[in-house]
Amino acid sequence: GLSPFAVELRLQRVQLELQEGRSKYADQDISALAQHAQSTVDVSSLVQLARAQFEMLGAADAARGNLVACLRYHPEEPRCLGELRRQQKILSLLGSLDPLRRKDPLKVISLSSEALGTTTGFHQAELLGALCVAQFDARQDPDKGLEACAVAAPARYSITGRWWAAQAPRTRGAVLLGQAWALLEHNRFDESLDALLLVDGCAREAAEEEEDAELRVEDEGDSLAAQAALLREQIVRARKVHAKANAEADGKAEDTLEEEEEDTGPKDYYAILNVTRDATMQEIKSAYRKMALKWHPDKNDSPEAAKIFLDIQEALQILTDPELRRAFDEGEDVKEQAQKKTQRARDVQFRTFEVDREKGVAKVRWYDPETGEEGWMEVPIPKQEEAAQQESARPLFRHCCLPPR
Repeated sequence: GLSPFAVELRLQRVQLELQEGRSKYADQDISALAQHAQSTVDVSSLVQLARAQFEMLGAADAARGNLVACLRYHPEEPRCLGELRRQQKILSLLGSLDPLRRKDPLKVISLSSEALGTTTGFHQAELLGALCVAQFDARQDPDKGLEACAVAAPARYSITGRWWAAQAPRTRGAVLLGQAWALLEHNRFDESLDALLLVDGCAREAAEEEEDAELRVEDEGDSLAAQAALLREQIVRARKVHAKANAEADGKAEDTLEEEEEDTGPKDYYAILNVTRDATMQEIKSAYRKMALKWHPDKNDSPEAAKIFLDIQEALQILTDPELRRAFDEGEDVKEQAQKKTQRARDVQFRTFEVDREKGVAKVRWYDPETGEEGWMEVPIPKQEEAAQQESARPLFRHCCLPPR
């Protein structure tokens, strides 16, 4: 075995253990080294270990513990004091980036870029993640965004992978969203759509972590799903424009281009409404109202709003129909079935038989010519007083031969 005094060799072993996915052994090795270094007050070893804990493991508290132990015996030791201040500065910066992101993403880009050279490993990955998200928020530089967003979904057994696994679903989703945007800007449409599928998963995971369904609908998970929906439509539009330009360059006929039109595969209606697969009817309807208000074309002037709004309506129809929802859960393509049901509803014939103005109710008979089913239902109508008020308030058309009133 290795001597406990061979700090550099043991740190190399820790790095190999991390690469092989043996995090438990890496943590044990670091802890044993730290215990020995603190007992002997080995300043050089304590600084090395604190840096390794901070950058390789992301264990800021443990790193600080080693540096505090060093300063307890050597209060003015410049190596321990300098490393402690460096780590505190990085942590302070990282803590300020997320609140600043929405207000001033350009400032986040500047601060993150400047700080990248001050650390490596775990916290460098955190800076890159913040830079990736800020590039997307500012729509600033797709090249630098793509470079920073490489931290998304990294190799499992790596220092970056350790950082990625420690992040909340919302953070992972935001980074993946930035990656999808950067890939779109480079016309890498398939990869961009793949990244958005992972964003959908992060949004659902974030929603599942919320115990209160009302908070879940209004929280950032919904924002993730909404941004993913918008970006997905932008990808579809951009791909069509790109395909058309290529077709014109190749002299391809327009009808041939239509045959090759984009097919993004079956929709995930749960992801569209940002609800879990076991969502109740109430949760589905509540999510629909929230999303419909956000994406209604009268309230949202985005070019993609109308298409997204239609997807939201389609998701509501399928997830609130027990038969269609069951078929969708079993992996069937239910879009055609939903369209038939919609058409059948339009074909149903209605006939009013009785009108009770006092009660404000009309008795209506309905008949479905496709199935032969029929029945009665009561429909609310304006009561007598309301109807009279509406009649008296009705504006008169201007007559050619009468003076204006």
